[in-house]
Amino acid sequence: MTKNDDKRAIRCSFCGKHQDQVAKIIAGPGAYICNECVHLCMDILDDMPSLEDQLSPDIPDIIPNPKEIKTVRDLTKCETLLLGDPESTPIGKIAVKAMTDAGIMEQAKKSGAITTSTTAPQIAEALAKGEGDAAIVWKENAGKDGLTILENSGMESYIKTVPSAELTCAADSDAVKAFSEFLQTDTAKNIWTKYGYELV
Repeated sequence: MTKNDDKRAIRCSFCGKHQDQVAKIIAGPGAYICNECVHLCMDILDDMPSLEDQLSPDIPDIIPNPKEIKTVRDLTKCETLLLGDPESTPIGKIAVKAMTDAGIMEQAKKSGAITTSTTAPQIAEALAKGEGDAAIVWKENAGKDGLTILENSGMESYIKTVPSAELTCAADSDAVKAFSEFLQTDTAKNIWTKYGYELV
């Protein structure tokens, strides 16, 4: 293959022009784009109305809560309640305990409203997409647009516990010891609290 053939082998993935037909080609993962297509895209984006102009004044600032869920007991109003699998996830175990303590677990089971997932992020994502009326997830997973964290919902006394353990069969016992010692330092404690964990 000659040098010119090499240049002709690289084409813009959008317009199909060869590298020698444009001023620049930018390579991406599995694709190329030429400077002309970049400018065309910029023109299209410049012509778009601003986000403020696109939003209707009828869209409320507050995400609606049509089931008026304010506490754990209100979860009985849900047609679809998203929970973690209590057999495989800590958040699922906590959800079952909180609902049992509130006296609503059996009612929720009988209604068929409960849908389970394997991780708290999956539950939050499904809720944000409108696939459920409410969910019990960790606060750090509830940062998705469209989700509202209910304060004083009755869940305050349920604490997320992240245990630390040492394996006696660890290949590097010095590293295990150093890590265990690190977990007791103020630096480690500050990391936990920075990300919203309470130390017990």
